[in-house]
Amino acid sequence: MEKFWSEDEAKQWTEILVDGETEYWEKLKSSDWKLSMDKDGVQVYRMGWKKRPVDCFRGELIMEEKMDTAVEAFGNYTIRKRWDVAVDEYKSMGRISDEVSLAYLKMKPSLGGIVSSRDFTDARLDKRVKTKDEWYNLSIQTTVKIKNEPSYIKGSVRGQSWASGVLVRGIKDEKTGKWLKNKCHVTMMMQTDPCGWLPHSAVNQAISPEIHRLFHYLTDMLKNHREMLDVSDEQTA
Repeated sequence: MEKFWSEDEAKQWTEILVDGETEYWEKLKSSDWKLSMDKDGVQVYRMGWKKRPVDCFRGELIMEEKMDTAVEAFGNYTIRKRWDVAVDEYKSMGRISDEVSLAYLKMKPSLGGIVSSRDFTDARLDKRVKTKDEWYNLSIQTTVKIKNEPSYIKGSVRGQSWASGVLVRGIKDEKTGKWLKNKCHVTMMMQTDPCGWLPHSAVNQAISPEIHRLFHYLTDMLKNHREMLDVSDEQTA
């Protein structure tokens, strides 16, 4: 894969993600969250953060699945494009380090075509931790500017995300203290501005139902269409 970024850009993006990981945990621990939706086992919370134009949202779901299954279903876009009907295109644009990569995500038009396609050029952090006391997989994205963009990522309205992504955590058995094999806690954090002409008030109203939709489609896929998890014959993202 052709490298189209400079060392200075790679360093800057890595620093942005280091700050983004810190921000993610700060958001998660904040006491300012307000319940926005509680439906079908999915809880969605909302709060303002750093005076950004759109609010931050957090979705929570306990899944009766192995951690690796949940991580793959969300983070592997070869799989995700099969169940998330909003995703149009995903490209891995290259790896900067073992944990940091660059990704291009394009979303389909929405509201019957009234809202045109949005895309995102994101620096992505994938981190896995397993110790006696904690077990989690964190995948976060923050939109970054690319000086020399590849031609295939031009032509859509460019959106902006801040320290958004998915945290999948292990759950311990309350009696034995051992990690459960087929149960995990999924947190989706989303602070995303699709930009363009959409009023920020409309974006804020749409995010809670969007997070619920994502969890609903995911659980339906895992319950009724597990063949979607098979990527043996495809190149994975």
